[in-house]
Amino acid sequence: MGFTQKPNPYDELVQQCMQIMRKDDRVSRMFQDYQMDTHVHIKSLDPLEIQFRIQNDRKQGVVEARYKQDKDSRILQKLSISDGTKTMTLFDRNPPTHPRKWFQLGFF
Repeated sequence: MGFTQKPNPYDELVQQCMQIMRKDDRVSRMFQDYQMDTHVHIKSLDPLEIQFRIQNDRKQGVVEARYKQDKDSRILQKLSISDGTKTMTLFDRNPPTHPRKWFQLGFF
């Protein structure tokens, strides 16, 4: 009888986040030569919010992802990364609207 490790149910979600992060060059500008700590911290269950760490030799940060439960699957709603001084949104399914910008841009 061998010991088998249970698969982490959040591994797939972390992989999805990492795919988005690899495609976004802003991440590598914020954290050059970064490593991921794929140990997931669950911030809340409804809606599901997970966190995991990102770091390089100079600084650490946190990656946060929020999901909506849809029948049998989880749909990514928002993905952001923070280095302690600033937070950058990498993906947002429902971006906030800023009606004041219309006035600033001169569309009236």
